[in-house]
Amino acid sequence: MPVNQLAEASIVASARIHLGLISMHAGGPRMNGGIGFAIVNPIANVNAKLNYRFTIRDSRPIPLLEHELDELIRDVEVVRLENGLRPATITIFGPIRSHVGMGSGTAIRLAILEALFALNGQSPADKALVANSKRGGTSGVGVTSYFSGGMILDLGRPTDGSLPTPSSQSNRLVSAATILPTLRMPDWPLCVCIPERIRAKTQREEVEFFERVLPLAIQDSYRTCYEAVFGIYAAVKDHDYQAFCRAVTSIQTTTWKALEWNEYGGALQRLKGQVERFGVDCVGMSSLGPSLFCFATPQTLARLVEAQLSLNCEIYKTRPNNSGRVLRLLP
Repeated sequence: MPVNQLAEASIVASARIHLGLISMHAGGPRMNGGIGFAIVNPIANVNAKLNYRFTIRDSRPIPLLEHELDELIRDVEVVRLENGLRPATITIFGPIRSHVGMGSGTAIRLAILEALFALNGQSPADKALVANSKRGGTSGVGVTSYFSGGMILDLGRPTDGSLPTPSSQSNRLVSAATILPTLRMPDWPLCVCIPERIRAKTQREEVEFFERVLPLAIQDSYRTCYEAVFGIYAAVKDHDYQAFCRAVTSIQTTTWKALEWNEYGGALQRLKGQVERFGVDCVGMSSLGPSLFCFATPQTLARLVEAQLSLNCEIYKTRPNNSGRVLRLLP
């Protein structure tokens, strides 16, 4: 489509569940790595329209803090100017929240950049968009599932002597060669539970957490790798729901994941117990939380949604996403 015929681009990007980082010890051949999958909601909507001035507005119910939005604007403006892209008014909306472990930061950055390039008649390769986003340096799950959806198993990157940091603080990118074949997730229903009374971690607190607990012992990484590959990934490949739920439950007790749970004291564990009493098949925490996810029958999930007020949670009934983001170009 010629550039002068395109005035608006819209992208719908979904959340992702991050089941855990894997290689978090020192001295191994590879570091980081992780496993996770995309879900159909909650979503982030990004709309971009050509304008004489470049702006980004966060119109979500709970928007980014002012300094976070300023940082996002600065980073995107650098990319825009380096690539000679015409300015646009960009609006973020949709229910997805920031800093609750759902991958919103990565999804929104990629969507803004892709929409901006699209408005200028350009379609960069996925790898180029990821590089410009400055995301994916710790885990390749979010930057891969944005485009493809599905179950992602990331093998990390060669060790360089540094300790891992959160993806928001790392500019080292995970190459496509480190991602095992993406699997289509079976259509297993699940819920996402976002606690209303448990404060999410800030970026600074997330960095401090990494600095405080790393490196782990080598055997801790070995166990997580076993649960990720022989448990979760294999169960999805085999469409074995029971094995998948057992593996999700088991990976919560690995050292790295247990340390993440411990960051919330007993509050998140108590919420987990409340959710389990509804009869769900497994419960886990996405990334550093505090969002929980659980798999269960549709009837059980419906009862859970009905109880969200008493649980002090915002609860989304959802399913895996196997297609990635949706891009619409409008003349």
